[in-house]
Amino acid sequence: MQWLDSRPDQDDYDIKAVRIMVALARGRRGTRRSEQALWRAAGQHPDRLAHRHPSGWEEIVKAECSISRSRANELIQIGRGKSLTEARSKTADRVKKHRENKGRNR
Repeated sequence: MQWLDSRPDQDDYDIKAVRIMVALARGRRGTRRSEQALWRAAGQHPDRLAHRHPSGWEEIVKAECSISRSRANELIQIGRGKSLTEARSKTADRVKKHRENKGRNR
């Protein structure tokens, strides 16, 4: 992992921020507005990592933040302004379709 050797301070900040924001957002069941704000903030940091490391950001997020590439992409979309409800419904639809296809192949 080449990026580990020369990781700038900003990467460390963004990695820590993703971990903290995701943990807070998972445990928070407040108003819809406050929950949306936490997820939006969590999504801005992997987006920054993606801009600074276009070819290796997915590996960084997976290794350092313990979230998958698809979850990171979902967070990035929320960070860019997609509503939490919209992101969740698209994810639910995708998972449902995957499970249906998996059931047919058995």
